[in-house]
Amino acid sequence: MQAKKIATAILMHGGKVLILKRSELVGSYRGKWAGVSGYIKPNETALQAALREVQEETGIGRKELHILASAAVSTPDRQLGIDWQVAAFLFAARRTGIKLDWEHDGLAWIRPAEIKGYQTVPRLAETLQLLLAAMEKTAGNL
Repeated sequence: MQAKKIATAILMHGGKVLILKRSELVGSYRGKWAGVSGYIKPNETALQAALREVQEETGIGRKELHILASAAVSTPDRQLGIDWQVAAFLFAARRTGIKLDWEHDGLAWIRPAEIKGYQTVPRLAETLQLLLAAMEKTAGNL
């Protein structure tokens, strides 16, 4: 199985999280709901990749984001023969206005519990729960 490193960013605003519907033009998981995602480029950190992808896919810049949590998740996909090595981030976003690029053809701001009602990329619900738990743990340590 081939390992591929990606960064995934989930944006949060007012207790809701942003999920994006992948367009028919992307290479994998067409029509599935996901966070903002993309490959981590050589000489780029996972956080840099996440911030770049958020800017490219939503139009929201790094100055409009505040990191709340991060987690590492391995998501093997036997059908594709890929082990997705996911660096996941949860960001607070200052706004909800999104400018979608070609990679997505829909968006929804949902309560975290509502994610189970969407057909998502593999392990998105579990990744979101990990991020929310990490955020709660961090808040409890303040």
